[in-house]
Amino acid sequence: MVTVKVMGYNYEECRKALEKIIILDELRFNFIENKGFKSFCKVMQPRFDVPSCLTIWRDCLKIYLVEKEKLKKALKN
Repeated sequence: MVTVKVMGYNYEECRKALEKIIILDELRFNFIENKGFKSFCKVMQPRFDVPSCLTIWRDCLKIYLVEKEKLKKALKN
């Protein structure tokens, strides 16, 4: 028996996954402007509009600041 799971499209979740890739793999922010990456995104999820590298940079900076505060609190205790 084959089980099929229907998944909805969530733009915010796609952006979070993109941010995670850039952070974990230490990619340059302009990586997302490459034609190959944009082509890949259109195949994987045609509705996903790749944000600008400035937008991704801002998002990654927010993640950094949140994680930095968590680390400060953890080290304080």
